[in-house]
Amino acid sequence: HRDEDFDDLAFTLNNLALVRMAQADYGEAAELWREALPIAEASGHMMYGPILIGLADVQCQELRTASGIEMSKQAVTVSNKTFGVDNWRSQRALLTRAYCRSRGNEGPAGEDIDTEAARAALAEIVERWGETNFFSQRASTQLGEILQGQE
Repeated sequence: HRDEDFDDLAFTLNNLALVRMAQADYGEAAELWREALPIAEASGHMMYGPILIGLADVQCQELRTASGIEMSKQAVTVSNKTFGVDNWRSQRALLTRAYCRSRGNEGPAGEDIDTEAARAALAEIVERWGETNFFSQRASTQLGEILQGQE
């Protein structure tokens, strides 16, 4: 899906960050995404949304939810515009936003979260990648934490 103008640096940094995240090295993943973010933003790179998603996810895992919520909100907008609302990446952004909101301290955990939309997002990701892929596993964990917060 790449053309001759494709900037591999943002793509490569995003993929390296995903590997680090899969290895539970969240600090290194966040550093890689922070490095990739301005590169992707400046060039209007297609990976801008996915980089925002990853960084928001890490921030919310670390309970830096205010910045994570804002970044995840931006990730939803950017991903919908870049990939379309029904694309798995946009659904990942939606699920990450719900996850961030469930970890926020603006009220009860999970308040006003559309759990059906979160379940549908997980289903879209699993349909695209299968159940054992990193994206599916992370989405399943996010949904589990969202639902746990609803109890």
